[in-house]
Amino acid sequence: MISETKEIQAPCGVALFGGNATYTNALKDVGNILRYDSRFIRDGTGRIIADREYNVKSIVKVAM
Repeated sequence: MISETKEIQAPCGVALFGGNATYTNALKDVGNILRYDSRFIRDGTGRIIADREYNVKSIVKVAM
């Protein structure tokens, strides 16, 4: 999977976003692309669902 940061918004204001430094650093992330693995599994009824635990761990590995 690929996720790209398209924009940063602070609808409640920059102060609640974490302050000017945090907001400025977040703006630098625009255009950043994360590439990560994702997995889907069948649940007990045969439906295909996202394997949330696996997917979250995969995203965290590339984001941190």
